Amino acid sequence: MEELKKMLAAPAPLDEVAEAVRLAGAWRSWTFERQVWYMRKHHEMTQAELSRRSGVSQHRISRIEDGEDLKLSTLRALWRPLGYKPLMLPDTINMASEP
Repeated sequence: MEELKKMLAAPAPLDEVAEAVRLAGAWRSWTFERQVWYMRKHHEMTQAELSRRSGVSQHRISRIEDGEDLKLSTLRALWRPLGYKPLMLPDTINMASEP
C-alpha cells in the first residue's frame, strides 16, 4: 500500500517532459511540421518510405513538412509507422488557472 502511495504521489512523466521543454524555451517553437520532419529523419526514413508505410502521399508529406495545415487523422497516419501517437500539451503548465 505504501508503494502505491509513492507511485501516485510521483510526478507524471509527461509533466516532467512538459516542464523540461518549457524551461528549455522550446515550448512554442516545436511545430507539427518540425516534429514530422525530425521523427522521419531520426528513423532514417525518406519521405517516400514514410509515404509507403503511412498511406499518405509523398507530395503531401513534403507539403506538411513545409508547413501546410494538416488534419489530425493525417498526423496519426504519419506518426503510426514512426511509433508515436499525437499528444497535445497546453501552452501553460498551470492548468488550474485555465478555463
